[in-house]
Amino acid sequence: MDNYGIALGLLIKRERIKNNLTTMQLAKKTDFSRSYLSRIENGALVNDFVYEKILSALNVTYHNIEECLHYEKELDIAYLNFIFMNDNENEIRNLLIKLSEFKSSPLFIKFMIIQLIYYVSYPQNEIECRDNFFREIETLAYSFSPVDQQLIYDYLGYEYMYKDVKKAKYFFDKAIECGVFDQSTSMLYYHLSIFEYRCNHLCLALTNCMKAHDRFSNDLNYKRLFYTQFHIANIYMLNMSYDASIKIYNKLLINDAVLDKSKVFANLSWALYKTGDYKNAYSTIQKCTKRFFSYYLNSTLINLSLNKTDEALSLINQFDKSSSNELYINILKIIQYRITKHYPDNMENLLTSTYKLARKSLDISIVTLLNSYLVEYYEEHRSYKEANYYLKELLEY
Repeated sequence: MDNYGIALGLLIKRERIKNNLTTMQLAKKTDFSRSYLSRIENGALVNDFVYEKILSALNVTYHNIEECLHYEKELDIAYLNFIFMNDNENEIRNLLIKLSEFKSSPLFIKFMIIQLIYYVSYPQNEIECRDNFFREIETLAYSFSPVDQQLIYDYLGYEYMYKDVKKAKYFFDKAIECGVFDQSTSMLYYHLSIFEYRCNHLCLALTNCMKAHDRFSNDLNYKRLFYTQFHIANIYMLNMSYDASIKIYNKLLINDAVLDKSKVFANLSWALYKTGDYKNAYSTIQKCTKRFFSYYLNSTLINLSLNKTDEALSLINQFDKSSSNELYINILKIIQYRITKHYPDNMENLLTSTYKLARKSLDISIVTLLNSYLVEYYEEHRSYKEANYYLKELLEY
């Protein structure tokens, strides 16, 4: 019941601020004392009559605790479905629509957290509402319980991971400061691992991934375990421990926790390609779905290694017709020009601009590949100063 008080206190404070009212002005409108209202805003639980009167003064319809009990279970189930990866995008969207009127109720905090996870997990949806929502929940987060704060800061960190590294780190640091809890900390370790991986801090990435793995094991969260093991294999591969990564990928292929193994096939093919096992790499990438860029990139490079130039060029043309992603299209164009030896006048600009796009995307494998192409390009053109610059950057990355 304490959480209801906190949720309603936050709700009242938010609506009061939206209405440009001070606590004293709201006190006059409701005939309650300023100190009494302050206690309520700080989480003191009072009766439904008081809440209804205050929220009515703020032009908000109040739904009492009794009304919310059934719907609270639905929000709790939605949260657990996220944690155990049994969520369905349409179901969550429909639940949020169905319960939209309960934003102004004791379910305020739980509703906002589910909405936050939904926005971060499905970034293509509700684009026009997202930024305002993120600003609002960040402003209110300090008043939430430590476990709720951790969830909020964790998912805000994950949201900004690909946009603003400094901002992401700020939120992740705040999430760590909140303490250690059950499921929320499991997710935090997993997200931190992905963040450190993207920043090329492989030791930290592996450490956090192992922590997440232990906690997901305790929870018997098999889908999260699958993806954590997949991430561990990716870290090994980036560290050029290809045999270790191949071993894990092969184990995941016989793991029934996740049915779609396309990403595993794609990464296994890359590891095999890097070890020079081109025939096995070729047969492996064929099992990957064509909806992933990695299928086209890996297939192209593997075909080139097997001297199947026509197949490589055909794959590039297929992707060019089916994708609108500027970074990915440019990468395959660069490879096409390297194959045909027909370089456009803007080749240098294409390489440098694509490299900058890749740096923003924080995809280390692509950054490394493009960096090696830049070094090679400048060496061929005897621009050794530029070649040395990118070679140093490659070694430091």
